Amino acid sequence: MVLTGEDTASRELKLPFSKIRIIDSRPDTSKIGYAFDNDIFTGKKRSFQRVQFRNGNGHAIERYYAAYFSNAFTQNDFELLIVMKRFWLSANVISNEKRVEASNSVGADEKLYCKWEYYLGKNGKYLPAKRVDTVLIIAGDPDRYNYYKTERERYQELKSALNKLVEMLDYSNAVNQFDNQPGKTLEQIYTFNNRLNMIPVLQDTAIRRGVYLNFEEFKNNRPSILDFTEKKTRYRLTNTENYLENAKGETISNYWGYSDGRVIRYGMLGNEKMFRVQNTFCFFIKVSGYVVNRNTKATDLTTNNAIGRRNSVEPVSKSKFEIWVPYQIDMETGTIY
Repeated sequence: MVLTGEDTASRELKLPFSKIRIIDSRPDTSKIGYAFDNDIFTGKKRSFQRVQFRNGNGHAIERYYAAYFSNAFTQNDFELLIVMKRFWLSANVISNEKRVEASNSVGADEKLYCKWEYYLGKNGKYLPAKRVDTVLIIAGDPDRYNYYKTERERYQELKSALNKLVEMLDYSNAVNQFDNQPGKTLEQIYTFNNRLNMIPVLQDTAIRRGVYLNFEEFKNNRPSILDFTEKKTRYRLTNTENYLENAKGETISNYWGYSDGRVIRYGMLGNEKMFRVQNTFCFFIKVSGYVVNRNTKATDLTTNNAIGRRNSVEPVSKSKFEIWVPYQIDMETGTIY
């Protein structure tokens, strides 16, 4: 996705700085999330696609801001430094870690998870100004049947969100207090934000074999249960699912995840395999559903001696499909989205 500024902000906005700098300090800088994609050729196959801006996400946003806010900048020595800790688009609107809801969370509504820190900078000094930690709901159109966003629609919504993340804040207090407050250097900001990547599970050469009862154990690479056995149970005719027993043969329940020394699994949603992506982990949940194919035909309608037309929608068939729903782990909080 190419992020360009076709429009420009109003001159009346009057931002009190001359440029915006972006530091992409997210654990996964390769993308900004996943979006639900409808195959327009068959109308049946649905999948997820990576959402990313061309030429690097942080760099693309910085260039976009330079173009879009060109008329709103003030020609002075100030700059706005934005550190992106979280900027993630998820089509999994319902994500409270319950498998039963995974199949209901796929649709037109999306969430944009944002955690941005704002610094006002001048002459190598940066003063912390604002912090935004929020979730933006990007709703679909309820009046459009079987509605899924096009890439163009999603592109416009992302640009609108990016604009609001700058325009909604008041920077006047930071400007007024700048000379009276101690600031930080750019090196200190980089060092501070790199601390999250120094946690043991990201620094150790291997993830220890064992059962992790919570995210804190996983983050510190210290499983509570070292002696366990992985077993399988069968349900329906062809489906199996892993479960764990401790050294006494007792079933282990309510665990966060586990590792057999080779494969790491997320235990909250069916023991799916986890994969490391840069400084975080992701996994995929297989969800089954049905596409209902309908036939629309015109029928006569007589009312008060006037003949009109109405559409009658009749079900014709339904086709089963399976998709792998992507999730990523927030390495700061343990939340999945």
